[in-house]
Amino acid sequence: MKFSPLTHLVLAAFLLAAYLAGAAEAVAQAPSATVKAAAELSGKITLSGSTAMQPLVEEAANLFMKKYPKVMITVQGGGSGTGLSQVAQGAVDIGNSDLYAEEKLKPEQAKDLVDHQVAVVAMAAVANPGVGVDNLSKQQLIDIFTGKIKNWKDVGGANQQIVLVNRPASSGTRATFKKYALDGKEEASGIEEDSSGTVKKIVAETPGAIGYLALSYLDGSVKALKIDGVAPTKENVVTNRYKVWAYQHMYTKGKPDGVVAAFLDFMLNDPAVQGPNGLVVRSGYIPTSDMHVARDFAGKISPIIVFRVGSQTFTVGGESRTMEVAPFIEQNRTYIPLKYAATALGVPDANVQWDGKTKTVTIKKGDRTIVVKIDAKTMTVGGVEQPLDAPAKLVNGRTMLPIAQVAKALDVDYKWNEDNKSVRFW
Repeated sequence: MKFSPLTHLVLAAFLLAAYLAGAAEAVAQAPSATVKAAAELSGKITLSGSTAMQPLVEEAANLFMKKYPKVMITVQGGGSGTGLSQVAQGAVDIGNSDLYAEEKLKPEQAKDLVDHQVAVVAMAAVANPGVGVDNLSKQQLIDIFTGKIKNWKDVGGANQQIVLVNRPASSGTRATFKKYALDGKEEASGIEEDSSGTVKKIVAETPGAIGYLALSYLDGSVKALKIDGVAPTKENVVTNRYKVWAYQHMYTKGKPDGVVAAFLDFMLNDPAVQGPNGLVVRSGYIPTSDMHVARDFAGKISPIIVFRVGSQTFTVGGESRTMEVAPFIEQNRTYIPLKYAATALGVPDANVQWDGKTKTVTIKKGDRTIVVKIDAKTMTVGGVEQPLDAPAKLVNGRTMLPIAQVAKALDVDYKWNEDNKSVRFW
């Protein structure tokens, strides 16, 4: 069929109009994620809790509000107990705490809360610089805070009365110090202050005073004391050589969404907060990624295991070990050696058995038995068959399994670091 020149012109004009309309509609329906997020992210967030965390969270909130002007964030103190109680009641969006919720709340309250660990904070016993002491044995520290020792001369210091500066019962700093520095002993009565800043001021200005502060509050105005010769430094904290430390938690009631989820993602992953020169480091806290050990709410310490893609070296509690294979990425999954993950977590070599005929590895971890077969679509954990997103592979005689499935099989937590292509288990 032939068309006249006029018909061709009309048809071309029609097609061009349709194309432009469709393109305009596509642009309208699919703006860039960045533009959309910047334009739409708005709302209010309320936080309360740990005063040790407050400076960090306030600075991060200011950065976030500058980035998203339609967001309003209010940060209040009150202590970890207050933050946990208020978030459990729904009175605030986020409860900041130096404690696990299980340490402070009833089980029925704690089970509804979701933990977001932002950093690690260490607490130091601090004294007025004039007391003439820079080191105490743990027993001396306990005796001072329980009121048994009342003068600094009894621990080698000045002939000066000891003045105790305590924290209120709701304080996470108090709970951590009591648990790990005082072996759970109850403090004697003394001056009681809620604010870390006020504690520092009182200790600095009161002859004979002793209290305790997060490392982020330390400066030349007070004297940080060693315990049994171990200084409260990052190097000693990350290995648990110095034991008076805790995670800084940001709890939500249930899984967060909307602006609250966006702010927590900023706190946990944005380089401005978590980077080498981010707020966490600049504020005197320790990034969780720098820790060589993990501690659960019962106080149990576990080494952190780190595997890195392409490296035949991995670390257990900060100590390097070697292996015959290197983790690799295939179809967006990171494979690591199942045996090395298991033995690093404390499984004896004898409990990891390989059957060459069936190409099956069997691991016994406590009362848990894991059976993984090469190229199979399922694995068995505790006698229950479970599907695999990707089958195990045999590489240089080692069974390689994606990290999520290794964590599920061995019942451990893990975190992937996209920047350096590494995974941390504990």
